[in-house]
Amino acid sequence: MALVGLAIGIVSMVFLRKQVEQFTKQAMPEPSVFYWIGVAISLALTVWLIYSGIKVLSGTMAGRASFMAYCVGSLLIRPFLIAINLFAQSDQLQQQFAAQGQQMPPGALVGILAFGGLVGLVFAEAYEAIGFFVMKSQGVKQQFEAWDNVVNSGKSNQSFNFQ
Repeated sequence: MALVGLAIGIVSMVFLRKQVEQFTKQAMPEPSVFYWIGVAISLALTVWLIYSGIKVLSGTMAGRASFMAYCVGSLLIRPFLIAINLFAQSDQLQQQFAAQGQQMPPGALVGILAFGGLVGLVFAEAYEAIGFFVMKSQGVKQQFEAWDNVVNSGKSNQSFNFQ
């Protein structure tokens, strides 16, 4: 879903901007360097998530460790990504208001971006935080260890007893 969202965002910013401007009769701001940095970081996080998700599906402890590393890394990187996106949105909002011959009050801009950033951070970090604590739980760890033992020692999965 993240890859599809990124692709739609890039296509709309690069290829559909002029059509949207003609349809809405409003100038769309040029994507700033902050936008492209945010896209690059989002793409890296998405690839990392897909890789760790595939590793988790193997059921081994290495997969569990990979996903936990993704969760911690994303928890640390995501606030910076949201800050970068807020700077990009700030530039876009200011350009849109300037194109209409208006100026947005600085306090209103800060309030909108702070609220949006906080909501975005809570929703973005929830998956990683929950995923980390679920993977860290003793029951999940035991299940991964048991399956890892079956996979790496060549034992029959008949001895694999989940309860």
